[in-house]
Amino acid sequence: MFVYLEAFRRIESEVCKALLAKQRQSKKVGVSVRDFVTDADHLSDDLIRTALAREFPEIPYYSEEMPIESVRLGKCFVVDPIDGTTNFYYGDDGNYWGVSIALIEDDYPLEGVVIRPGTHECWDAVSFERTICYSMSRPVTIDLNRMGVSSETDLQHSRVWIDPAKGDLKLFRAMREKLEECTTLPQTRIVCTISMMQIPMGRIDGYVHPGPMPEDIAAAMLVVEAAGGRVTNLKGKRYRVFSREPMVATNGKIHEPLLELLNQ
Repeated sequence: MFVYLEAFRRIESEVCKALLAKQRQSKKVGVSVRDFVTDADHLSDDLIRTALAREFPEIPYYSEEMPIESVRLGKCFVVDPIDGTTNFYYGDDGNYWGVSIALIEDDYPLEGVVIRPGTHECWDAVSFERTICYSMSRPVTIDLNRMGVSSETDLQHSRVWIDPAKGDLKLFRAMREKLEECTTLPQTRIVCTISMMQIPMGRIDGYVHPGPMPEDIAAAMLVVEAAGGRVTNLKGKRYRVFSREPMVATNGKIHEPLLELLNQ
């Protein structure tokens, strides 16, 4: 029924096996300010791009390794071959890194998957229809009873994470200070895709980013929304994947108070 989602699922198994096999032997092949790229990023990118081009040659492909200017209106695949390259490269014991594949149309996601190879978890979603979390190492879905946003309505009792990443550091510090005053022990967390998955799993109540990259949120925002959450800009408008605006993702219940706090 969901042609693209089924293709993503076929691709994810091959990509995960390749990355787990490559992890201990990966090498840095490019370094920039506050970031670097490994040969594993390129390997994952090549595998995903080739597979998608084989099945859907008419749809453009965008990934972390490409300039944003290459994206056009209409349908487009948006891919992060490895989100959390630092954790991947240094062998993070928590396996806090992932892969994201999404189909978007005119800046909004339609179908997507977020994969966490180190724990064999995968989340997929179709726009506003449904979302599941399942294990790639088992034939049955897992965590279905726990899948869904939290019921927290009080901002002061909410767990909200924030990501500095490649965004505006001055804005990040201002947002972090506000969260420290009005929420419960906010944490600074990188790896946007995997951190956002904690909202549909009910583990946190909100996640704030001063300027996420398109590939980091294209699939993740879809999973959050399908689980009952909201993902918007600071004006409360549904987030546009390529906007690079500050992003607020929540369980939906603390969204308005959180926006009010951040806009003060």
